[in-house]
Amino acid sequence: RCVQNGCGNYGNPRKQNYCNHHAEELGIEERDLVREPCIHEHCHDIRHGAGRRDDESRYVDDLELPDGYSTIVSRDPIPGDVVLSRVEVTIGYCPYLRNTIARVALVDETTKRALIHFSCDELVHLPFEDFAVIE
Repeated sequence: RCVQNGCGNYGNPRKQNYCNHHAEELGIEERDLVREPCIHEHCHDIRHGAGRRDDESRYVDDLELPDGYSTIVSRDPIPGDVVLSRVEVTIGYCPYLRNTIARVALVDETTKRALIHFSCDELVHLPFEDFAVIE
């Protein structure tokens, strides 16, 4: 939503989240997006895909476990779980490669899908088989 009080229009992120009408009134020019640091604890750990394979012991089920994690869990996910993607996911302009660390936001047991939080403002629904819960 537009950040102007009382406005219900779509906020354009390239115009400081003002709608195009209010941005024009205020003389705000369109600019490239600059991501602000996230307040979420795990976002600084987000890795876009696997690194080098120097230490083969860190690999389980062909996924590279990040520091502090030692196993892939054999159970359905629950909100708050840390996961690794098994597939490449593109959200907007940002590709998240296979083996990207993320966190489970919501789980739908009926459809066997979860809402995965890849970074500050990027969430996507994935089937359980497209990610692995790690501990």
